[in-house]
Amino acid sequence: MEKTSSKIGVAIITYNRPDYFKQVVDSIPKEKIDVLIAVNDGDNHYTRGVSNKIDFHILHKEQLGVAKTKNHALECLIEKYNCEHLFLIEDDIIIKDHNVFDEYIKAANSTGIHHLCYEKVANNEKTIKAKYEQPDGVKIGFYHNPQGAFMYINAQVVKKLGFFDESYLNAFEHVDFAYNLAKNRLMPPFWYFPDLLESEKYLTDIKGSSENSTITNKNKYKENWQKSAHSFVQKWGIFTNQIPDLGIESLEEQLVFLQSTYSRKTLVNSNQMLSIIIPYRDREFALKQIVPFLQGYIKRQILNFEIIIVEQDNNKPFNKGFLNNIGYSLKNTNSTYVCFHDVDLIPEFSDYSFPEMPSHISSHCSQFKYANIADKIMGGVILFQNSHFEKVNGFSNEYWGWGKEDDDLYTRCVKEDLEPYKHPLGRFYSIPHKHRLIGENSEKEYHEKNGQRYNDYLNGKLDNLYHKKDGLNSLPYYEIVEKKDISTNVTHYKVKI
Repeated sequence: MEKTSSKIGVAIITYNRPDYFKQVVDSIPKEKIDVLIAVNDGDNHYTRGVSNKIDFHILHKEQLGVAKTKNHALECLIEKYNCEHLFLIEDDIIIKDHNVFDEYIKAANSTGIHHLCYEKVANNEKTIKAKYEQPDGVKIGFYHNPQGAFMYINAQVVKKLGFFDESYLNAFEHVDFAYNLAKNRLMPPFWYFPDLLESEKYLTDIKGSSENSTITNKNKYKENWQKSAHSFVQKWGIFTNQIPDLGIESLEEQLVFLQSTYSRKTLVNSNQMLSIIIPYRDREFALKQIVPFLQGYIKRQILNFEIIIVEQDNNKPFNKGFLNNIGYSLKNTNSTYVCFHDVDLIPEFSDYSFPEMPSHISSHCSQFKYANIADKIMGGVILFQNSHFEKVNGFSNEYWGWGKEDDDLYTRCVKEDLEPYKHPLGRFYSIPHKHRLIGENSEKEYHEKNGQRYNDYLNGKLDNLYHKKDGLNSLPYYEIVEKKDISTNVTHYKVKI
């Protein structure tokens, strides 16, 4: 989604509830936004004298309804103030945490879902249908009912599909808007309405406000609702109860599409530098494929990154953990996080953002027919904040040959209270290669030794804090045999260990 500006605009929509309105205004952190306007659709024009926080007032001479009122707000924020991030707040929603606007914008930029609504109004959390978590800590819940009391919309969504349909009067305008977005693949499928999973930390509705609504309690509300429902059927050919629930699989497909098409990962990761470390030996075909592919794929998510290839240059059994530790010691000092990346895994869909916790992002690989890999795995492609990787003391240096260094790493994370996160949608193509436990020069004997070593660690037969002694802080001697700068951000080291 093209970026026009970074200005945050907030509009409060109000109708004959001056006491509620004042509470909403008082709760808004003006220092966190660029513009605050009020749109009054009632006959009691109280908004002007309430607060000096408000930059602009729109006063209707007569009631025009929710759709027109919200459109006037959006038009003002977009055309008068050139805001990109638009928030509409009805006059019964209170801001609890001043970071609310930043959190909704981060969620939109991370997921590519550029229309989110507060769904916890009147206990609507009971209708939750699915949850989705990103490596960067963004958590989205999907709910059965579309709410509109607090909503985030990116200006580009409005410019692409238009404003609320003004033929609806105080009912169905947001259902119509959401259905239009869903049909145009600008949000998740209908019946999966997104909100921050923990939005109750940031927002709440004024106690009793739903029961005291000045719209739903009016005599004509039922008549308006019926007319609006009829308008919806006339426009779309079906009523809402005929819109099919396409299921979780369809939701996941759409989440991949939205993030791949509309996310702004470079903004989410703007203050970060990523070091990608590839341990390597004797897989030149794979290396020639993955390096250029990663350069193209990663730059759509992180502008500042480097790729470090660490090649084991001797005939000893391959030691991936040792090589990864070496790569970590050789990374750019400005790097803020690392990705340990198998040479044979090409991302089809993945998220390389700065991780809140150690993250396993290669959860679905073609070599396993894209089946969901078991939870307690830290192999393939993984992400670490520097501080977290140093806290677990990196990989063990003692696993020679194939296997178990990743299980050891997972256990280190658990022991240090860093429970790893597994990406639910990560998909990778596995470049075919000969398995190291099969055929001549099999590493089966080393694999069995590694299994015994790991079981000893897991069962307490080793020092319970042995990982504090074996890892980054005990890196055995190694020699850099050759260093090649492949490009400005790709370095290939050959090392003897």
